[in-house]
Amino acid sequence: GAISGEKGKTIAQATSGATISKVEVYLYANHWYYQTGTAIIRTHSLTSQTGVAPTGNSVRSASWPRGWGRWVPITNIWTASTRGVWLGKTGTSDRTFYGYFDGASSSRRPQIRMTYTRRL
Repeated sequence: GAISGEKGKTIAQATSGATISKVEVYLYANHWYYQTGTAIIRTHSLTSQTGVAPTGNSVRSASWPRGWGRWVPITNIWTASTRGVWLGKTGTSDRTFYGYFDGASSSRRPQIRMTYTRRL
Protein backbone atom coordinates (compact mmCIF):
# COMPACT_ATOMS: atom_id res chain seq x y z
CA GLY A 1 0.00 0.00 0.00
CA ALA A 2 0.93 3.63 -0.37
CA ILE A 3 0.64 4.24 3.37
CA SER A 4 1.95 1.92 6.06
CA GLY A 5 -1.01 0.23 7.75
CA GLU A 6 -3.36 1.07 4.87
CA LYS A 7 -2.82 -1.98 2.63
CA GLY A 8 -4.00 -1.67 -0.94
CA LYS A 9 -4.97 1.99 -0.65
CA THR A 10 -3.55 5.00 -2.46
CA ILE A 11 -2.66 8.08 -0.44
CA ALA A 12 -5.90 9.74 -1.62
CA GLN A 13 -7.98 6.73 -0.53
CA ALA A 14 -6.25 6.40 2.84
CA THR A 15 -6.65 10.08 3.68
CA SER A 16 -10.17 10.56 2.27
CA GLY A 17 -12.21 12.33 4.92
CA ALA A 18 -9.15 12.76 7.13
CA THR A 19 -7.67 15.94 8.53
CA ILE A 20 -4.04 16.19 7.46
CA SER A 21 -1.96 18.04 10.02
CA LYS A 22 1.57 17.48 8.71
CA VAL A 23 3.23 16.36 5.47
CA GLU A 24 6.98 15.95 5.05
CA VAL A 25 9.19 14.61 2.29
CA TYR A 26 12.53 12.90 2.96
CA LEU A 27 15.33 13.49 0.47
CA TYR A 28 18.99 12.58 0.56
CA ALA A 29 21.18 15.18 -1.15
CA ASN A 30 23.77 13.02 -2.85
CA HIS A 31 25.46 15.92 -4.63
CA TRP A 32 25.48 19.70 -4.90
CA TYR A 33 27.63 21.77 -7.22
CA TYR A 34 28.84 23.60 -4.12
CA GLN A 35 29.25 22.05 -0.65
CA THR A 36 25.68 23.09 0.16
CA GLY A 37 22.66 23.79 -1.99
CA THR A 38 19.03 24.82 -1.98
CA ALA A 39 16.22 22.43 -2.87
CA ILE A 40 13.04 23.77 -4.44
CA ILE A 41 10.08 21.44 -3.81
CA ARG A 42 6.65 21.74 -5.44
CA THR A 43 3.65 19.45 -5.39
CA HIS A 44 1.67 18.64 -8.51
CA SER A 45 -1.56 16.98 -9.58
CA LEU A 46 -0.28 15.62 -12.92
CA THR A 47 -1.35 12.14 -14.02
CA SER A 48 1.60 11.66 -16.38
CA GLN A 49 5.15 12.93 -16.66
CA THR A 50 5.87 16.11 -18.56
CA GLY A 51 9.00 18.13 -19.15
CA VAL A 52 7.34 21.24 -17.77
CA ALA A 53 7.71 22.20 -14.10
CA PRO A 54 4.47 22.74 -12.21
CA THR A 55 3.67 26.27 -11.13
CA GLY A 56 2.37 27.47 -7.80
CA ASN A 57 3.74 27.52 -4.30
CA SER A 58 7.04 25.94 -3.40
CA VAL A 59 9.14 25.16 -0.36
CA ARG A 60 12.82 26.11 -0.29
CA SER A 61 15.20 24.11 1.84
CA ALA A 62 18.42 26.11 1.92
CA SER A 63 21.89 25.42 3.35
CA TRP A 64 21.53 21.71 2.69
CA PRO A 65 24.93 20.00 2.99
CA ARG A 66 26.06 17.51 0.39
CA GLY A 67 25.69 13.95 1.69
CA TRP A 68 22.84 14.67 4.13
CA GLY A 69 19.26 13.44 4.32
CA ARG A 70 16.54 15.75 5.51
CA TRP A 71 12.80 15.69 6.26
CA VAL A 72 11.34 18.83 4.65
CA PRO A 73 7.89 20.04 5.77
CA ILE A 74 5.57 20.58 2.79
CA THR A 75 2.25 20.82 4.65
CA ASN A 76 1.59 24.37 3.45
CA ILE A 77 1.77 23.36 -0.25
CA TRP A 78 -0.03 19.98 0.02
CA THR A 79 -3.60 19.93 -1.33
CA ALA A 80 -6.30 17.29 -1.72
CA SER A 81 -5.40 16.99 -5.42
CA THR A 82 -1.65 16.43 -4.88
CA ARG A 83 -0.37 13.39 -6.76
CA GLY A 84 3.38 13.90 -6.59
CA VAL A 85 6.38 16.03 -5.77
CA TRP A 86 8.57 17.96 -8.21
CA LEU A 87 12.15 18.89 -7.35
CA GLY A 88 14.13 21.65 -8.93
CA LYS A 89 14.08 25.16 -10.20
CA THR A 90 13.67 25.84 -13.90
CA GLY A 91 14.95 28.75 -15.89
CA THR A 92 18.11 29.38 -13.89
CA SER A 93 21.80 28.76 -14.31
CA ASP A 94 22.47 29.47 -10.62
CA ARG A 95 24.59 26.55 -9.40
CA THR A 96 23.14 26.89 -5.89
CA PHE A 97 20.23 24.80 -7.20
CA TYR A 98 22.33 22.24 -9.10
CA GLY A 99 22.38 18.86 -7.39
CA TYR A 100 20.77 15.45 -7.28
CA PHE A 101 19.11 13.20 -4.75
CA ASP A 102 19.14 9.47 -4.17
CA GLY A 103 16.36 7.67 -6.06
CA ALA A 104 13.88 4.88 -5.48
CA SER A 105 16.44 2.05 -5.65
CA SER A 106 18.59 3.56 -2.87
CA SER A 107 18.39 2.68 0.81
CA ARG A 108 18.09 6.49 1.23
CA ARG A 109 15.16 6.74 -1.21
CA PRO A 110 12.63 9.58 -1.12
CA GLN A 111 9.74 9.13 1.30
CA ILE A 112 6.58 10.96 2.27
CA ARG A 113 5.49 11.07 5.90
CA MET A 114 1.98 12.23 6.77
CA THR A 115 0.28 12.87 10.07
CA TYR A 116 -3.49 12.74 9.85
CA THR A 117 -6.60 11.93 11.85
CA ARG A 118 -9.72 10.27 10.57
CA ARG A 119 -12.97 9.88 12.43
CA LEU A 120 -14.47 6.42 12.23
